[in-house]
Amino acid sequence: MKVLYDGKIPLKVFLFQGNLISLLLFGWNIGLLIALMKSRSNYLKIDEEAITYTKGLISQEEERIELYRIRDTGYKQGIIERIAGIGRLKITSDDDSSSVIEIPIITPKKIAEELRPLIKKDRKNMRTINVD
Repeated sequence: MKVLYDGKIPLKVFLFQGNLISLLLFGWNIGLLIALMKSRSNYLKIDEEAITYTKGLISQEEERIELYRIRDTGYKQGIIERIAGIGRLKITSDDDSSSVIEIPIITPKKIAEELRPLIKKDRKNMRTINVD
């Protein structure tokens, strides 16, 4: 089974996404601590069958989206995120519980491009057709 990503989301992602402001306002200690806690509490696995995104340190919430249910993939990157090589992977699916989900990750463009053929392959195996 091909695995695109499996592991915790790196600290670098949370330092530049939103916590840069807390890093500047509260000092490097608190900003770094907040980013470190977010990094330890976010886990992502992308394989040939599904995307599983788990977040939470004490109480956890897990979203699992089967690849054949994904309608569209994309990514978002601001200027600072592009310089740092990070961004958000945006996934639109037919799933009622999570129709649009954004996942912070390193190299979102590369992962979105690698994910598209897997989605097509999984849809072909499931023999599904999107009807709009």
